[in-house]
Amino acid sequence: MSLQPIWPQVQINSWPAFATAVSRVTGMSGLNPAYLFRGQANAEWTLRPTLARLLPPAMEHTKACALERRVYDEFGAHFHLACSESERHLYEPDTDLLDWWPAMQHYGSPTRLLDWSASPYVAAYIATIGEPESDGTIFVCHPASVARRWGQLDSLGPSPWWKDKPQDGVFFFYPRRKSQRVAAQQGHFSIACNPSADHQDVIRSGYTAQELANPDLQALGRWTIPKALKSEFLRHLRSMNVTANSLFPGPDGLGRSLKEIFAAKLFGLQ
Repeated sequence: MSLQPIWPQVQINSWPAFATAVSRVTGMSGLNPAYLFRGQANAEWTLRPTLARLLPPAMEHTKACALERRVYDEFGAHFHLACSESERHLYEPDTDLLDWWPAMQHYGSPTRLLDWSASPYVAAYIATIGEPESDGTIFVCHPASVARRWGQLDSLGPSPWWKDKPQDGVFFFYPRRKSQRVAAQQGHFSIACNPSADHQDVIRSGYTAQELANPDLQALGRWTIPKALKSEFLRHLRSMNVTANSLFPGPDGLGRSLKEIFAAKLFGLQ
């Protein structure tokens, strides 16, 4: 069940309005991004990682972590058979989980991670490329203020790691070993100590009402993009080279570009 009040929401009614919203937050950034963004093609979806969606409701924490560990062990046992020669030396059995889990996420394995981007335009692409009958949304988060509550992660070790962390904690991190996709998308990740957690609720719980109301710190936000504007957004993003081929290097991007062509025809772009 989502916490109340939910994340502050802003309706984006045009591309110029989106550009204005972007300028308000990216203007605060230095070399490190002050804000992170996550696009979702359906505004009704919450921030539940793939693992949380697969686990039975209200599963006891230790059992959920044990199931997660089995997935991790299976992935690690077979990864050397499926990976490329250039990837094989990067991941060993004692490799830190902060390196293993992004690799698992990249290849479609269920994890407790959520993908974010330092680029609002990457998030806008993800929010508008699919679900033509639904409004899209972009979650906006200020990771430094999240870290003030729960701290930062430098390492998790191989396993287990959650025993020394707060059960309600959530952390953002930038992977040390980056795939081409992570690099292209300026990717970051959020991770909750509870594998069943909805990150929307956990992140929101770290803020007081006063912090959310502080005009000098736009701590959290959700920018809703109406479905009727998705085609316009895709046109602008395509002119900026924010496309499947640029965001998903390799054969995956080629396949996704076909989805892009289909969406263009569906939206009436061509």
